[in-house]
Parts: sequence; C-alpha cells; structure tokens
Amino acid sequence: MQAYKCHKVVLAAKIVDYDIANGRVITGSGWHIPVPKERWSDDYINFTDTRKNFYIVIYRDGYISFSPASEFEDGYSPLKQPETNAKG
Repeated sequence: MQAYKCHKVVLAAKIVDYDIANGRVITGSGWHIPVPKERWSDDYINFTDTRKNFYIVIYRDGYISFSPASEFEDGYSPLKQPETNAKG
C-alpha cells in the first residue's frame, strides 16, 4: 500500500451525542448536524456509543465521514481564519 498525506480543507466538529430519531449528530459547539438516513445503517447505530469520541467530517462534495478524535487531531489542524465552506 502507498502512504498518503492529507491536504484537504474540511468542515469538522467533535461529536458529543446523537439524535438518531431525528437523524442528527450533536457537536460540542451545539450544532445539530443532519446526517442522511442511509448513513444511519445498523453499523452506524451500533457504533454510536463508541463514536462519541469521534469527529463528524464534511468534505467539499458534501460527503459525511466519521473519524476517531485521535486520528483526526493528528492529521488536521484548525485554520486561523474559519472557513465558511469546505474547499480544498
């Protein structure tokens, strides 16, 4: 396998809770981020308790990903000026 270094700008927030009934992730900054229904598969629902130490990551094309906090924080640094959209 080839090694890669990330160079994308993404929108992300640390997850503190889930509102599966309404299809939302709740972040530490109080944002309630809607997550498409197809992302709430049995696998995601089963992992919600362990994913509280995760970041929700939104890419430029709108793709939503979940990343363990330690891995995310090791690979990304906050920008000095907050971005209003994920371009990279």
